[in-house]
Amino acid sequence: MDACDVKMYYIIIEKTEFPIALINAGHICYIQESRYMSRLSRSESLEELPVICMGSSHDKFLKVNHLQPVTAKEAELLQALGEDSERLKWYLERNALETALGLTKDTPVTVELDGKWLQGIVRYVGRMTEPKYPDPIAGTFFGIELQGEDKGKGPTDGTYLSKTLFPCKRDCGIFAPFSRVKPIVSKPKLVSKCLTFPAAQQATQPYPQQAHHQPLSTGDRVTFFMDEDILHGMVMDLEKKEGRTLVIISTDRDEKITLPLDSVIKGELLQHEPEPMETDKAIMSMEEVHPLGLGVDSLVEVTLGIGPGYGTIRWIGTLPGQKGTYAGLELEDGYTGVSNGTFKDHQFFRCLPRQGLFVKLLSCRPDSRFQGAADNQNERASANVLQGERNCLL
Repeated sequence: MDACDVKMYYIIIEKTEFPIALINAGHICYIQESRYMSRLSRSESLEELPVICMGSSHDKFLKVNHLQPVTAKEAELLQALGEDSERLKWYLERNALETALGLTKDTPVTVELDGKWLQGIVRYVGRMTEPKYPDPIAGTFFGIELQGEDKGKGPTDGTYLSKTLFPCKRDCGIFAPFSRVKPIVSKPKLVSKCLTFPAAQQATQPYPQQAHHQPLSTGDRVTFFMDEDILHGMVMDLEKKEGRTLVIISTDRDEKITLPLDSVIKGELLQHEPEPMETDKAIMSMEEVHPLGLGVDSLVEVTLGIGPGYGTIRWIGTLPGQKGTYAGLELEDGYTGVSNGTFKDHQFFRCLPRQGLFVKLLSCRPDSRFQGAADNQNERASANVLQGERNCLL
């Protein structure tokens, strides 16, 4: 790029009125770097700059303290937002803007569509149209291919104005600005009761960081993190792309997903708590029975990756390929599940997508929010029930 074409970009942070015009806060503007340096050399301090606002070709002298500098990439991300007020809001949300700068192709994300967050993978990053004259830039959008149970919920096949920006199946694509896109891979968290690490590792580090660097090969079992869920799967293949190693995983939910190598832990190093000791096999084999009397429609509490979670038992029974008795929970609003009540293509109960969760029945406990002074009495009653059952076996 010719030095005379280098531009410096700004976002206007305070509304400015002119005799025949009004420039809102949140508008993007720019000045030639050479022109800026020329003015700076003639003055010890600049109080105003002759900037050109997007959508215009004429100079506007704006106060320097009404302007905040942004990089060209930041300006392009912000320009994808339709309203000045929205642009200013998301500029002030620095974390979201900085996160968006790091989003690349093949990054797993969630994308908002009509108020719902859908699971997908970034397949395209760039402009959807050429800049409108005389603007030097156009907005940067993310093209996302929907995944899993969210396939078919999108409005596009990756084509915009008869031009294919990324290929995907019909109704499996979405174009969105950064304000509607969030990466979904999170780092491991140490959670009491729900998950425990092997004792030797737990004594030296909060989570097994070195596991990321162990070599992976086809067939290896791996653990990875999406939203607040801890998931497992098998390595199907490894590929190099744009200088990064990507791992193609077949998940235990029979879905295919591609993740960066540093987002995957080799082996099931995050181990579930040991199963309860089956000292009383006759009682433990009584499927669909909980020691505290929990059953279908009971309000319960379970330990999730983000802490306590609350929901209602909608189903109790056994799952294909799994040992023990499970409960199908419909989680309350505000908690994210993994299904709509379906497990390996079998519908066990019905709820909204990503509002259902299957857990061991014995990991459920009564909803503590509804327990008060009667707690001790309930504990004594539960103990009496268990003792009575044991006496029946003698």
